[in-house]
Amino acid sequence: MNLIDEIKQDISKLVQKKQVVLVKRGNDAIQQSLQLAHLLGKRKLLICDQGGWLTYPTYGKDMGFEIVVMKTDHGVLSPQELQKHLDEKSVLLINSLPGYISPQDMGILEQNCKRKNCFLINDAAGSIGTVHAQIGNIILASFGSDKPLKIGFGKAGFIACDDDTFLDHFIPFSFSEKELQEIKNAVKGLQDRLRFLQQKRIPVIKELQEKNKKILFPTRYGINVIILFENEKEKKEIITYCEKNHLEYTLCPREIRVLDNAVSVEIKRL
Repeated sequence: MNLIDEIKQDISKLVQKKQVVLVKRGNDAIQQSLQLAHLLGKRKLLICDQGGWLTYPTYGKDMGFEIVVMKTDHGVLSPQELQKHLDEKSVLLINSLPGYISPQDMGILEQNCKRKNCFLINDAAGSIGTVHAQIGNIILASFGSDKPLKIGFGKAGFIACDDDTFLDHFIPFSFSEKELQEIKNAVKGLQDRLRFLQQKRIPVIKELQEKNKKILFPTRYGINVIILFENEKEKKEIITYCEKNHLEYTLCPREIRVLDNAVSVEIKRL
């Protein structure tokens, strides 16, 4: 078995899909998956109002989809909200770990999609390595220096599915042997990396809770920590904590995190 086949086999086990295609980057995986959905007759793109990725609506508009932005609880989509918009012409493109702070209820969302023949694309860039990354007609994810699938040479991505007929619509990318070895190491080392991120994340949550900070979804699985603030004083206190502990952070409102005043502690970048 060559290196590419070994990587595909390892990813296949992670996401519980038979077919895996390596693509140039995560954005390529998103674009090609949406193109397939369009070819399958889907015309309405359902996305969440926050916690996803910037190219979801951009690619959707370019392909002529009607874009429907659904309301969420800080990125987490309720089945009731999804149900309002589902039909046989729809495709749901969803980040299964929105903002990197809480899983979607992918099992129930998938059941709703199946009832209405909605095509489900699961962006598992954050949830990879968990059960939440195993649900959907298509699973896609990206590799990068700040991802669970951590590589050092730039970006890479994959698309996974069970339907063999989908493969004709995906464009594989040819990585060098050195790059393929990095990708293989990232997949093989994923569980160790996820454990490392949890070991870093849990004390941050505990310490900020002791400071009476309002943390989003503190008891759910995640690989970032997002803390809401009400004024400049609280904001500065959170930033000072981050800087003192050498933690990278990003300020919200930010569409790919949450749309509230908050600080996102980027544990995933460690």
